[in-house]
Amino acid sequence: MANKNEDKTRSDNEKNVTTLETFLVACQKSLARSVRSAQQAGKSESEFAQGERPVYVIDEVSFDLSAGVHIDTDDGKLTGEHVLLDFDAPSERRSTLQFTVAMKPVEILIGAKLELANLDPLGEQLPDARLRVWLVDDQGRPVPDHTVTLHFCRGGYKAVRQVETKTSPVGRIDFLVRSQENEVKVVGVRKPFETYLRGAVDEYYVWATTERKKEWKKIVEPSAPHPPRHIACDKDGTPLELCSELLRLPIK
Repeated sequence: MANKNEDKTRSDNEKNVTTLETFLVACQKSLARSVRSAQQAGKSESEFAQGERPVYVIDEVSFDLSAGVHIDTDDGKLTGEHVLLDFDAPSERRSTLQFTVAMKPVEILIGAKLELANLDPLGEQLPDARLRVWLVDDQGRPVPDHTVTLHFCRGGYKAVRQVETKTSPVGRIDFLVRSQENEVKVVGVRKPFETYLRGAVDEYYVWATTERKKEWKKIVEPSAPHPPRHIACDKDGTPLELCSELLRLPIK
């Protein structure tokens, strides 16, 4: 009976231990949702539409966090991969962390751009990876039904697997990389694509490209790291295709 109680206590304690990055991301998301909810609530009032009522939002939250702080281990050895927060730690073993979560305006780059985003940046759904491609024109409008090529390459290998698909009516492509099954599932496409990602490596790379329309006068260069390929340009040096940034993902 004692062993069962110890196991239950250990299980309960594990539920109150989280990584520092998970906690900080949750704080950022909570603040973002709060600001968005306040804006939408204000817009729903008739006085707002008539310009008679201002909207007030909280754009900064300060935290004094008290928790046990540990470095994660693997079989008793420090891995240094994560800082762990233990909310059940006794008071004498707690540390105080002070930080502020604040809104920071992001500079919007004007021009056509192709973005590749990792929808699971903390790797909670590994070995699967959820990704999204966004495509907008030089006016910032989503580009629907436009062909985009997804590129996959295993670490240390020269061969690149390509998957062609098209953007949705809102200019995006959601897809799931299943490295254990060697396939990519694009939302809205019934049959998955083969990728041949598994092998004697523990990582692979993903990026996206698409043809630039002639009417797009200005494009946004992808942020680093850049895809490992030459981008063809026209006579005045304007790229003939758009590229996303290069993402490196683990195989587990």
